[in-house]
Amino acid sequence: MRLSIAHKLIILSVLLVAVTAGVVSQAFYSRTSEYLAEHALNDLSREVEVQGEVFREHIEDQLKKVLITSNSPPIQGITRVLQNERHYDVIEGSSLQQWTQRLEKIFHATIAAESDNLQLRLIDAKGQEVLNVVRRGDQILMVPPAELQNKLDRPYVQKTLKLAQGEAYISELNLNREHGQIIEPWQEVLRVATPLYADEDRVLVGMLVLNVGVGHALRKIQEAVHSTGREIAITNDHGSYLLHKDRTRTYGFDLGKHYRAQEDVPQLAPFFLPDNTQSTLLLKPEQTGSENVVVYTKIPFDPLHPERFVAVGVSQSYAGIIAEQSGIFRETLILSLGLLVPAIVMAVWLSIRLAKPIQSITAVVRDFSHEQAMPVVLPVDRHDEIGTLARAFGEMASQVQEAQIALRKANRELEARVVERTQALQESEAHQRAIVDNIVDGLITIDEKGIVQSVNQAVEIIFGYGPDEVIGSNINILMPEPYCNEHDGYLKSYLQTGEKKVIGIGREVEGARKDGSTFPLELAVSEVNVNDKKIFSGLVRDITERKRVEKLKNEFISTVSHELRTPLTSIRGSLGLISGGGSGGFSG
Repeated sequence: MRLSIAHKLIILSVLLVAVTAGVVSQAFYSRTSEYLAEHALNDLSREVEVQGEVFREHIEDQLKKVLITSNSPPIQGITRVLQNERHYDVIEGSSLQQWTQRLEKIFHATIAAESDNLQLRLIDAKGQEVLNVVRRGDQILMVPPAELQNKLDRPYVQKTLKLAQGEAYISELNLNREHGQIIEPWQEVLRVATPLYADEDRVLVGMLVLNVGVGHALRKIQEAVHSTGREIAITNDHGSYLLHKDRTRTYGFDLGKHYRAQEDVPQLAPFFLPDNTQSTLLLKPEQTGSENVVVYTKIPFDPLHPERFVAVGVSQSYAGIIAEQSGIFRETLILSLGLLVPAIVMAVWLSIRLAKPIQSITAVVRDFSHEQAMPVVLPVDRHDEIGTLARAFGEMASQVQEAQIALRKANRELEARVVERTQALQESEAHQRAIVDNIVDGLITIDEKGIVQSVNQAVEIIFGYGPDEVIGSNINILMPEPYCNEHDGYLKSYLQTGEKKVIGIGREVEGARKDGSTFPLELAVSEVNVNDKKIFSGLVRDITERKRVEKLKNEFISTVSHELRTPLTSIRGSLGLISGGGSGGFSG
């Protein structure tokens, strides 16, 4: 069953509308899904940054407290006592014990002010604790002198004692230790420390250290971004876990183990490099090779060293994020279906309206193609594209008929000219071939590799080879040893250096006939460039007869010269005798 153009237009229009609606909906769904996922994760990252700002401000507050405490009168008094050999403050008239009791009250108040302040210590320049106030449960206690420890081996002590006056140090986040053992239950801390110098001569006398608990702050960040289906991990700036759903993977660096985020997700490795400046990294499922989207956000916590940070990582199913936005997709689907029905109705109406005049034009075209009369009238009175098409076809039909007539005439003229040109070319080629073949001298052409391209009849007479035996072979078959082996080298040298040794210069060489005999010949080589390729032509002449005549001539001249010299010598001697004898006779 053949469908009319009207039916085809209707079917194609409906399909076009349906396919377009489907493609647009799919593209919208895909792009919207990506946008919503990125938007949701960016919102999540911003929430992390907000919580990170709170965390950073908290650390900065503790830093300020340590610096303020370091300038308090008890600290100044103790620095003077520690510098004095008698361990007595001569300025204020107080002993180390008196200043320590006053400082203990300040330490106690500082620890009590915030639940995250776990420990505040005064340590001398040799790493020995002088005063240690610690939070133990709900109590704030001063550690007895007998339990005070030397902390000189701890990295935070070594680094703080190297600082200048007024500078501060913030340690790594790790687990608190006492007497070399990790405290149970774990205390996740960082330490804020500053060195202490005597006012008069700037001599280092010790340091002040505040242990700040960070576990509560890290979990507060986790709670802020927690949601069903999300996995939260927090790492230090090396990628080691500080917080993970599997507690055995946290603080592995403190327990002699190494669990790092970049080992679980290798695409994170560049994010933790020291020179990486990204604040956020988003990894889509096609990047992670899983069904999850992963986003990591840096939280700088050290105001003195902005490059130091903790990183908050969130992993969530991509489908789960999209499911949260499902309401938008339902609205989009309903809107698409609502627009699809009227679009199909409009497409059918337009198809019918377009099909009728097109059918008329089709009938006229069919008749015209069969060179029949055209009873159907073209819709030339329409003022739309179809009317323009009908008028254009009418003009085209007239032009085609005129063109056909002109084309037939042109074809006849062209055929006559082709016959005439072909005959002229054949005559020219025959003329040139007759000239070349009747030249007494041999004419040979070779390419850049020394392969013979053409020869004339004289070559066959001179060398004894037929054209088929020479053409396509190397020119050195016409040369005797050692020239046949050296010729390719001469040709290659010329192509590389451009130095001419034979080209343009006539010379006498030896040739080799097919029967193996050699003979003298005269050679003149010229060079021609054809289509950016070099063609070398050689004109050769057999000079065997000339050489034989020259030899006979030389032999004749030699013989005549010898025969003439003998009588001339006798005559010269006789004349000498006559000349000498005559003179003697006449004089006597």
